[in-house]
Amino acid sequence: MYDLTNVLITISAASASFVAILGGFIASKLISINAERNSNDERLKEIEREKEFLYKQNNKLIQELLEEDSLVFILEHISELIEQKEVEDVYDSGVVQGIQIEDLRPFWNRAKELLLQYCESIGKNEELNIHGVPTSIINKYPEDDFAYEVCEAIASEFKKHQNKNARFAFWDHFSTPRIRGKWYSEYEETIKNNTRSIEKLDFEEEQIKHKNKYLNSPKGMRKGFVIFAIFSLLCIVAPLVFSPLSTNDYCLFVKYKIIFIAIFIIGLTAIFLYLLSLLDNKK
Repeated sequence: MYDLTNVLITISAASASFVAILGGFIASKLISINAERNSNDERLKEIEREKEFLYKQNNKLIQELLEEDSLVFILEHISELIEQKEVEDVYDSGVVQGIQIEDLRPFWNRAKELLLQYCESIGKNEELNIHGVPTSIINKYPEDDFAYEVCEAIASEFKKHQNKNARFAFWDHFSTPRIRGKWYSEYEETIKNNTRSIEKLDFEEEQIKHKNKYLNSPKGMRKGFVIFAIFSLLCIVAPLVFSPLSTNDYCLFVKYKIIFIAIFIIGLTAIFLYLLSLLDNKK
């Protein structure tokens, strides 16, 4: 009797050792990939929050700059405002302006509403402050510099075109150009810095998303699972299934032995080639 049991058990035990090594490698690789992917996802959330903050800050600062530019334009054309002209009739597109008409329009329309409120307050003989602004408007817009300065300019314009009387006699009017404060240039610089930061965050976000595409389907992992499964089936399960195996036919004995050893050698070769392919991918 020619017994193959010892050979089969030896092949199965040796194969199990290689499978354990390969399985441990794949498992550690997957754990590492999953940890990196989770880290990338957290970073993407942080980038989204940072961009949202910068966008909000920029929008707020841009709105304040637009309000300032609109106020400069309105003060320069206060007489046209009092005549209740439309912004299209006042805005000269042939001249370089500090603000686009689309951005100016909502502020111009608001200034016209303030003009109506001012006239209504004057008609009711409401109390005025030293700049001629009705206290009712001041109370209605307590922290609105735009509303206050527009009403102040309206009052000054009325003074220029009305006869001196008791109601307006105590005002001294000086036509001085509006000078933007230091805050204006600081806001512009902040917006530029925020825009550059957003561009950097966009680039980082694109890089992380590109990396996540690789991590979601890491090259070589599927091949590793296939080799792992086939090698386990042919070199561990199959020898155990055929064990114990004995025969009186020497030729059959040699044939079986060659087949199982050849399968084992092929499996080992596949594992080594797979590991070499991973090494090549890292280069």
